[in-house]
Amino acid sequence: MTASQLPPGATPEQQAKAKEMTGKIMDLVKARMSWDKMRPQYAKAYDETFSAGEIDGILSFYESPAGRAILQKMPQLLSKTMTIAQSQMAEIMPEIQRIAKEAAQK
Repeated sequence: MTASQLPPGATPEQQAKAKEMTGKIMDLVKARMSWDKMRPQYAKAYDETFSAGEIDGILSFYESPAGRAILQKMPQLLSKTMTIAQSQMAEIMPEIQRIAKEAAQK
């Protein structure tokens, strides 16, 4: 269990073990998913997907004021759109559950 999944009233020993495990997992992810390790794979994916001219255009866009704004504001936009999607899912979840229950009864 990670620290966020510990039950209420977890012992200090359980908390310490969860914290240690979380640290190990984060270290592993950082090591395996570092930019130095991932860059060649990303470069290959872009090379296989876009032409040289398209990549030049993409780079020009991101160097433009509009491109820089996209890079700067994208985290905020993603947060807002995730909130919208979560709200919609919460609204339709009872209907999804009803449909699943009806299907299970057939």
